[in-house]
Amino acid sequence: SRCRPGTAAASTSARASGALRLTIDLTHVGFVDSIGLGVLVHARNRCNDVGASLVVRGMPDHTRAMVDASGLAGLFTYEG
Repeated sequence: SRCRPGTAAASTSARASGALRLTIDLTHVGFVDSIGLGVLVHARNRCNDVGASLVVRGMPDHTRAMVDASGLAGLFTYEG
């Protein structure tokens, strides 16, 4: 399967280090579009593949609304 830039490296790094949790911090991200949502879903799937969890931190309200509207809210664990 085709990997999004950075997500394969992050999940490979998580697996190699024995990490059980990958946190993606969106606190300083001003805009997320459908491509960004796709990257989050891909990262979540890769984490599942290696037995890790994905936590999304600091998701802006407008991004959370888009996630909710797209039916993807249940895929993620949220922090902050």
